[in-house]
Amino acid sequence: DTKTGTIYLKFVNAEAKDKQVSVSLNGTDSYTAEVEFMTAHDTNVRNQGDQNYYSSHPDVPATFNYDEAVTPKTQRLGTVKASFTFTMPENSVGVVKLLHS
Repeated sequence: DTKTGTIYLKFVNAEAKDKQVSVSLNGTDSYTAEVEFMTAHDTNVRNQGDQNYYSSHPDVPATFNYDEAVTPKTQRLGTVKASFTFTMPENSVGVVKLLHS
């Protein structure tokens, strides 16, 4: 983000096991880092249709068959330097947010 100087790193881990990721940035700056991600053990989760449509039409019963809730999670990494590592959870997508310290 050129206005705030915040750096965003996006990631995807499509494997059924956690992955260690090494990040190397140019410079010697320190950053406050956090990871926001979504992950699920159940890889069979599918889009079950437009839930807004279901909730706004009384003729259509709402059906939810999720075995596992997929919710955003935040992991604070603390202060990091130009090189650091973090763990990407299995079956996850997320964003690492780096704020100048």
